[in-house]
Order: sequence, then C-alpha cells, then structure tokens
Amino acid sequence: MSGQVKVVSVKTFPSDDIAFAAHVARARERVGTWDAAPVLALLRQAYPDVSVRRAFPGALLDEGTECWYVFRDGAVYPPATIDDQWADDASLPRVVVGPDGRYVDANAAAARLFGVPRETIIGSLAGSFTAHEADDELGPRLLGLASDAHPVRSVAVVKHPIGDVRIEFVVRPSAKDSHTVTMRPIAPRADSKFVDSDEADMPRGRETDANLQSMAGSVGVGQPRGFRQR
Repeated sequence: MSGQVKVVSVKTFPSDDIAFAAHVARARERVGTWDAAPVLALLRQAYPDVSVRRAFPGALLDEGTECWYVFRDGAVYPPATIDDQWADDASLPRVVVGPDGRYVDANAAAARLFGVPRETIIGSLAGSFTAHEADDELGPRLLGLASDAHPVRSVAVVKHPIGDVRIEFVVRPSAKDSHTVTMRPIAPRADSKFVDSDEADMPRGRETDANLQSMAGSVGVGQPRGFRQR
C-alpha cells in the first residue's frame, strides 16, 4: 500500500544476553532507522563476529512487517549458554564502577587483563579499556539493567597494549549505586554450526524494542551520569 509505514522487528541472539540487546537497540537509535550495514558498523568493535540476517518468510509477524535476526557470535546455533557462577571467583579480574560511572576499585588481575597499572584504572571511565564505541547513553543503560535478579552477562573485547583479548563479563550491583564487574578471557567457539536464514527452526530471540523496554522497567533502570564506553 502506497505510503504505508514499514514495521521492522529485530531479534537478537543469544536471547539471554540483555546487554547485547540493549547495544543493538542503541545502535538502531543512533542510525535513526533500521539499516543493517551502519548498525553492524557500530556494533563490530565490541562484537567482531556480529552478523545480521533477514528472517525467513514464515517469521514475518504480519503483512508489511520485516523480521531481522542479529547474531552476537555470527550466524551460529546453538548460541553459547552464559552462566554467572564463575563470577563468584574473587581471583578473576574484577573492577567496581561507582555512581559517577568511573572505576573506584580494581584488583591485580584486572590490571593484568587491561595491561595498565591499577592506579591508571581507578578514576577512569567505565569501558575505557574495552572496544566499545563512545556513547554516553549506552553505558547507563547497561548499568541500569543490572540487578540482583538480573545480572548483566555478555562479552567484550579488551584493548590490551599487546593485542585484543576477548572476554565475557558479569555486572552485578555491589553497593548503593555501585556495580561489580567480573571478567575472564574466552577463546573463540569451535562447536558452532552455520545456520542459513531460510531454516525454519530458528530459536526465539530477544526483541530489542518492546521486550527490552519491559525488562528494563521491571528491574528499575538507573541513569548514573558520567559513564561512557569506548
């Protein structure tokens, strides 16, 4: 129909990675519309294997609606299952983000992971040592999503002086307006299989608009100032 506004549904995988869903939603906002190429360009620094596929016809919600899948780890299935039990290990790299979005504490393992002295970490903006694009809005959203019931679990790339390091991380509230981030290096997955976009058994993903907004509201999104990821 002439003049009809096209509706685009975007779902993200792994479906339990709310940080990635928030990142995709923010990239879409920054582009201003759904356009896969510039959205991927914004995401690729933090997620080198990110890919996007238009859904098979049977996934269309209704006439005039497009459905797209955004894969954090490439077009693979099944996605890695993320748990946070390992984050209880105090010997792993760990930092604390204060209410102003800056690191207020870091252990020796975090200094080794980032490749800088502990004194350099403390006072730096959260995200200063990871390969996220500069975005004053994304960081507060990710911190705001973390709660005792909904820790934020995702992956990132640390910009170590001698080379990039892939990590997974868990963000949990640790005190009033503060969050603890525990990290560990990860290796590329070797057990993934490619999934073509026309396969009919696609898993359910996280819709980056209504679903994310609902989840964010349920955990009480906060907006600490000064947080910036880059």
